[in-house]
Amino acid sequence: MVKVWFQHDQNVPSKINIDPDSDIDDLKEKIFGSTDKGQYQTMYNGQILRPSAGVPQDTTDEMPIVFTKLVNVPSSSKSKRFISITSIELILATIIPLRLQGRLYYVHITIFICSYLSILKIE
Repeated sequence: MVKVWFQHDQNVPSKINIDPDSDIDDLKEKIFGSTDKGQYQTMYNGQILRPSAGVPQDTTDEMPIVFTKLVNVPSSSKSKRFISITSIELILATIIPLRLQGRLYYVHITIFICSYLSILKIE
C-alpha cells in the first residue's frame, strides 16, 4: 500500500492508502464510490489525469491530487465536453510589529487568495 494525498471540493487535503499499481479510476472509486466517480475531473501538478493513468505516488498535503466536480452541462444536439481547471491558491503570511499605548504587540496576518477557473469547450 502507498499513501496518497488528495483534495476535493476545496476541502482540506486528506490521505488514503491505495495499492501502488492502482490507476486514477481505482482511486476515484475508492474515494467517491462507483456511482459518483464519473462526476470528478482529476488533476495533479497542473496536469489533467486520465482515468487509466497511474496514481502519482509523490503527493503531499501541499501538492495533493485534486478532484474538481464537473457541473452538469445541459444536453443539446451538439456534443459538449467540459474541461475543468482547478483552483489556484496563494497563501501569504507575515508578522507585523505594532506598538499600542507603549506596549509592543506582534500581529500575525495571513492572506488566502483563491482563484477558480472553468472552461466549457463545445465540439
